[in-house]
Amino acid sequence: MLNMKGEVFNATGRGKRNPSDSCVPIIGEELALARALSALERQIIDAAYATIDAEQRREQRAENTDRIGFSLWYLICALNTGTSVCP
Repeated sequence: MLNMKGEVFNATGRGKRNPSDSCVPIIGEELALARALSALERQIIDAAYATIDAEQRREQRAENTDRIGFSLWYLICALNTGTSVCP
């Protein structure tokens, strides 16, 4: 289990010896650890991409809000002055 600033990632790795292989337990332990770390890597990368996507959507919403605000200002200005050009 890995806790990064409140976001928890959990993974399990498994190693199994082929009956025809010699009995060296450390190999299975290393494989299990490597598989667990690989699973954690995938989870963390997915979380990073999700954070990037959320930030880009937030920035896009802010940009759209600015455009809408300017368009409303321009429309109000035009209606108040009776022209299509505002200072």
